[in-house]
Amino acid sequence: MAGDVGFAEQVIIAPAGVEGVHAATAQLVEDASGRVSHQYGPRVLVVEEVAEAAESVAALIPGGAMTAAVAEVDDSLVAGLDEEGKLGLEAFALRSSEGYVDAKAQRPLADESWDNAAASTPDYHDVEGDAAATALAGAPTSSRLTDSVAVGIIIVEGPTAALRFSEADRVKVVAEVQNGLSWLGAQSSPEGVKFVYDIRIVTLSTEPDPGSLSLEALWRDPAMNELGYGTGMAAVRSYVQKLRVDKGTRWAYCAFFTKYPVGHFAYASIGGPRLVMDFANDGWGPDNIDRVFAHETGHIFGAPDEYASANCNCGGSWGHFNKPNGNCANCASDGGVDCLMKSNSWAMCSWTPWHLGFPQGLPLPLAAGIHTVRQKSSGRFLDAYQSSGHDFSIVTRSVQNNDTQRWRFTPVGMVHTVQQLSSERFLDAHQNPADDYSAVTRGDQDNDTQKWVAMHVAAEPVVNRAMPDPTDETTDPEAAFGIGVPNELPVFGIPVYTLQQLSSGRFLDAHENSAHDFSAVTRGDQNNDTQRWEVAPLGNGAYTVVQLSSGRFLDALQSAGNDFSAVTRTAQGNDTQRWRFTPVAAIYEVQQVSSDRHADAHQNSALDFSAVTRGDQNNDTQRWVVTHLGDNEYTMQQLSSRRFLDAHQNGANDFSVVTRTAQNNDTQRWTITER
Repeated sequence: MAGDVGFAEQVIIAPAGVEGVHAATAQLVEDASGRVSHQYGPRVLVVEEVAEAAESVAALIPGGAMTAAVAEVDDSLVAGLDEEGKLGLEAFALRSSEGYVDAKAQRPLADESWDNAAASTPDYHDVEGDAAATALAGAPTSSRLTDSVAVGIIIVEGPTAALRFSEADRVKVVAEVQNGLSWLGAQSSPEGVKFVYDIRIVTLSTEPDPGSLSLEALWRDPAMNELGYGTGMAAVRSYVQKLRVDKGTRWAYCAFFTKYPVGHFAYASIGGPRLVMDFANDGWGPDNIDRVFAHETGHIFGAPDEYASANCNCGGSWGHFNKPNGNCANCASDGGVDCLMKSNSWAMCSWTPWHLGFPQGLPLPLAAGIHTVRQKSSGRFLDAYQSSGHDFSIVTRSVQNNDTQRWRFTPVGMVHTVQQLSSERFLDAHQNPADDYSAVTRGDQDNDTQKWVAMHVAAEPVVNRAMPDPTDETTDPEAAFGIGVPNELPVFGIPVYTLQQLSSGRFLDAHENSAHDFSAVTRGDQNNDTQRWEVAPLGNGAYTVVQLSSGRFLDALQSAGNDFSAVTRTAQGNDTQRWRFTPVAAIYEVQQVSSDRHADAHQNSALDFSAVTRGDQNNDTQRWVVTHLGDNEYTMQQLSSRRFLDAHQNGANDFSVVTRTAQNNDTQRWTITER
C-alpha cells in the first residue's frame, strides 16, 4: 500500500505514442468501482487498486503497465516520460517504499491538535495582510472540492545551498502532496476527486531578506514573473485561471513550496487561489507535509479551522453550503471530534464535507431506511396514535423501543439551486401576478425562492441527450446515477423532470410564442409538457434544460434592463444555456413502521396544522423536505405547505406534533438515527 491513506493504489503508465487515453482509462477503472486520484502529464495516472480493470486497461494501452510495484516496470516504458510524469511516478514509488510507510507510522505529533504547544499552527489567513490576496478570497476557481482539480506545484529555489531543493526534496514534495490529496479526495463519496498537476521548478538569483516587509512577495513575484505572469497576487490568479483552462478541470489552485524565509510555515486564504508552505514544515517536520497540505487545501475550498486557538466559534457561514463551524473545539460538545481541520489526523467530522462542498445529495443527506426521529428541544420521540378516534395524530413520546417510533424514509426527489454558468446567477422567480410570476436570475439570496424541487416524470425526452459519452474526458462523474442504488438518489440519470419553486410551490413553465419572448414563468400544476423539462448532463457539472413541449432551451438574458429574465431559446451552444445544479436537500415520504401509514399534516389553523398519519395520498402533503444541519440533526418541512415539523412541549397539548412557520430553534430540529 502506498503511504498511509487507508486504501491500495496503483499507477497506470501509458507507453509513448499512446497519450491522450486518460479519459477512456479512467472509465475502465470507474467501471470496476475504482477511482482516479491523480494525473501527471499525458502518460501517468494514480488510481485506486482495482484488479478487475487490469485486463481491460492492458487491452486499451498495449505495452503499458498497471501496477503497485514501480520497481518492476520496464525501463523502456519509463524512458521519455515528461517531467510531471517522471515526478509523479517517482513520488508513487517513494510512497510505496518501506521507509516511507514506516515514517508515516511514526510521524511526529500524530493525532495531536494543530494548536498543541510543540509546533506552530497552520493558518488560513494571509500572514502578510496582503490586500490583493484578501480581495481574491472566494474566487470561483475553488468554490468547492468536487470533480476534477488542477493543482499547480511551484517549487521556488534560491541562489544558496540552503535555499535549493535536491532531487530527493522535489520528489518528497510531490509524494507528500500526492499522499495528502489521495486521502482528501477519497473522502468525497462516491466518486472522489481527481487532481491534475502542473509542476514548475523555478530557481531565482534573489537573495533572502528576513527583514523584508513582504517575505512572500520577495520570492513569489520574481518566480511568477519568470513563469510569464507578471507580479503580485493578480499574477497568481492569472496563472490559476489559465491552469484551470489548460487542464480542463472544474477547479484549480496552486501551492508554493520554498526554503526562503516566510511569514508563517504554512498558510492559505479561505477560497484560494494559493497556499504557501515552508519545506521544513516547522515542528511538524517534512513527514507531516501531507496532512498540513491537506489541511491548507481545506482552507482553499472554504473550510475553517476547528482548533481552539484559532478563536473559532460554532456559528458562521462557511464553504459552498454556508454551514456553521459545528466542530469548533471552543463550543462543540466535548470539544468536538477528531478532524483534519482540528488536528494532525486522517479523520473528518460531519461538518467539514459541507464546508468543502462535497456532493451532499449523493449519498443522500439521510440514508433511505428505518429511523427514529427525536425532537432536539424535548428529547422525545416521534410517535403516532393507531386509531381513528385520535385522528391517527402524530405526537412525541418518551422512548418506547417499538415500531410506533420507527419511521421508514423513502427518497422521492431532490432540491437544488440552479445556476447559469455564463453569469453565475441563480434561477429565481417573481412571487406576484403583476410580474406574471416571471422566472429571472438573481445573485445568491440564500432563500427558498432559489431552491427548486426536481421530481422525475415518466415521459420521453425531446432527444436522448441524457447519457454522456464515456470516452469524453469532460464527462461529469455525477452525470448519470442509476435508480435503486442503495442510499443514493439520481441527480439526473432519467432525463425528464418537473422543477417546482420551493417558496411558492409553483412549477417552471414557459410561454410558447414570440409575443411573450418565450419567457419562462412559474405556474400552478398544469400536468402537461410545458412544465416538463429534459435535464441532460454535458459534463463538468453542467446541464442543459429543455422544455419538453417546445424543445427550446432554458436561457437567461444578461442585463438588468431586461431584469435578467429567464427565457427559452433555440440551441445556442454556449454557457447562457448551461446550468449547474447543486443539491441542497432531499424529498422523502415518511411512513410509520407499525401502521404503514404516511406522515401528513392538516393544512388549516382550525386543526392547529396538526400532523397525522394517513393512507397513501400520492400528493405533496405527504412529501417532506429533509435538510441536513450537521451531525444527525435535520429539519423536516412539508412540501405542500412549506411549514416545518414542530411539537408542543407540554402534556396539556398531549405533546402533539404540528407544523409551524420557521422558528429557527430546537423545537424544529430533529435528531434522526438509523435503526
